[in-house]
Amino acid sequence: KRNNVFNGTHVITASGTGSRFKKEHYIRPKVFTKFRGMSLLKHSIKSIKPSNNIITLLTNDAQRYESGCKDLGKIVLLDEPTRGQLLTLKQAVNHVKHSTSLIVSSADYIFDIDMEKLKQLIHLKHPDIVIFTTRWTNHSHADLQNYGFLDVDSNGRIVNIIEKQKLLSNPSMIDNLLMGTFWFKSKSVIESIQPVESMGEYYI
Repeated sequence: KRNNVFNGTHVITASGTGSRFKKEHYIRPKVFTKFRGMSLLKHSIKSIKPSNNIITLLTNDAQRYESGCKDLGKIVLLDEPTRGQLLTLKQAVNHVKHSTSLIVSSADYIFDIDMEKLKQLIHLKHPDIVIFTTRWTNHSHADLQNYGFLDVDSNGRIVNIIEKQKLLSNPSMIDNLLMGTFWFKSKSVIESIQPVESMGEYYI
């Protein structure tokens, strides 16, 4: 499914090391793991509207894993892997126009979001940031502490964010699993976010 209403910049953060995949003895970084003939990264990019301004952040050694880097949008190469999506994103803002909005997503899933609903939300609420979540499901073969969750009030405003903790402070947070996808009003919003470390990584 392609999205046809968002015309800003779409940033794909793909410069991590995929540490959990390494523990399972995968040789390639996670985003270059093949699935149905293509890397996860290419599946992700293919799901985004072609006319979007796509910026993909990779490490310098990426081209030895992905021969078709020219198909990945505008490539920003980083000297080394970053410690978390926020630090990766902060390196992307230098390549984004000041006035444009941004969608940020990770490189290991298909981007399939109701963009019309997002437009309506932005028009109604005038947020600086929108954080996308999904429900935790039993087919997630991992511990809760490998993920982040949101606690929201009755109006959908965020009251708490936890990253990689064993217990949830509110049981309803199970319905708001962070998926690494965000909308930002402008690059200045990203620049204003102060990095907070959790278990050696810096999350948005």
